[in-house]
Amino acid sequence: MNKILVITGIIVFITLILSAVIFIGGFGNFAKNLGDKSKNINLDEKTYFIGTWSSDTNQISFLSDGTFTTPTDQGAYQIKNNQVVLTYNYYGTTEKYDYSFSDEKTTLYLTKNSQTDIYDKE
Repeated sequence: MNKILVITGIIVFITLILSAVIFIGGFGNFAKNLGDKSKNINLDEKTYFIGTWSSDTNQISFLSDGTFTTPTDQGAYQIKNNQVVLTYNYYGTTEKYDYSFSDEKTTLYLTKNSQTDIYDKE
């Protein structure tokens, strides 16, 4: 009877230790990711861009692989420093836009040189 209690106690102790290690390890990575502001792409923010957006005069599609397409060009994009940075292949230019979302992330505002273009997600 005493052996069974000792073995049960050891199993409970090991289970508690392993649970604590897993919890602390997982929480540590979570906290590290919250505090790491040096990364160029905020993956959560990038997911809001993915899809096709249309304005009165233009259309742009952001793909999950970090590329984009427009009716006249394509290229790569990055999200960094609260801006979306578009590097065009054909034109060979890079443009930076301040951005914001509204309407539950279905409206995208791109601002450059005090001019804002409004895009709706299709």
